[in-house]
Amino acid sequence: MANRYDEQLVQEGAAELQELFALLQGAGVAGEVRFTPFLARGLSIYTGTVYEIFLKDGRITSSIGSGGRYDKIIGQFLGDGREYPAVGISYGLDVILTALTMGDSPFEARSADVFVIPLGTEAEALGLANLIRKSTSLRVEVELMGRRLKKALDYANKERIPYVLIFGENERAAGTVVVKNMISGEERTIRIKDEKDWPSIFTQMQA
Repeated sequence: MANRYDEQLVQEGAAELQELFALLQGAGVAGEVRFTPFLARGLSIYTGTVYEIFLKDGRITSSIGSGGRYDKIIGQFLGDGREYPAVGISYGLDVILTALTMGDSPFEARSADVFVIPLGTEAEALGLANLIRKSTSLRVEVELMGRRLKKALDYANKERIPYVLIFGENERAAGTVVVKNMISGEERTIRIKDEKDWPSIFTQMQA
């Protein structure tokens, strides 16, 4: 019979999974993630969710990356016994190189074109970013470092990201988003309707 400690671990694990899939659903990528209770990695190292990454087109069946949450390993190296929240990932460069040489590659090296700044709307902002990725060829980055608006705008300027989307609680309630052209300074409040609208929105705001 399971003891209370085991029951608590099960409850904590279930709560973490619910939170994880809520974020994945908000990002609009829940359908691309598969949960398996049989995946096990480094039981003496990892303290939370573990994952493996696969190519969607299936050109290679083995994973191209893997990792997980490990809150205790940093404290073990430092010798202070503290827990430091940390998530790590490692990539199989040889597998990725093989995939890149197998026909036309969909990967393109360039900086972000759009920077989404959520103001208390992180989960929905992930979904907004994914909507833009699906409907345009633009690279989209989401502010998840907890920076205030001014600091986030400074980051966009420093990284020369041409478009910034400001998405706060008022915009969420109104079904809108503020789009700012960082080059021309033009700023518009756009109503979020359908993904087919996004290509024309950025075309109209080109400097």
